[in-house]
Amino acid sequence: MGGILRPGIVVVGLVSLFGVVGCRTIPLRESVEVPYAAAEGSARSPAVDEAIWRAGRKVGWTVEGVAGADDLTATWRRTHHEAVVAITYGEGRLRIRYVSSRNLLHEGSEIHRNYDRVVGALVDQILREPVTDPIGRTLVPPGT
Repeated sequence: MGGILRPGIVVVGLVSLFGVVGCRTIPLRESVEVPYAAAEGSARSPAVDEAIWRAGRKVGWTVEGVAGADDLTATWRRTHHEAVVAITYGEGRLRIRYVSSRNLLHEGSEIHRNYDRVVGALVDQILREPVTDPIGRTLVPPGT
């Protein structure tokens, strides 16, 4: 009896295994906030906006800003999939907030697991992107 598995245990184990492996959605993190040295004050900065635009382009996001608005809008598109986030920064923090998505299985508090991957890539690239002045001198080195 010690080395024999009961059929009920095997079925439950397989259902658990396939439930975890086949899962395509994860809990949606409505926002991600990280320390960001380039965000010194509370107002948007053209140099920081430009660094965020460059970072977004490098990882497949289109970043747009509206004069007078407090945040930037970033859109990621692949074939029939889309994610839209709002990017705000200030007081030493960078915040990326979920706005909408299309074909990413968003339902209630769940979303496709790739959403976290593409937002994580955006955050990582923003943190690595140097903030420069209009002639290319580094104002804030990456990762500081």
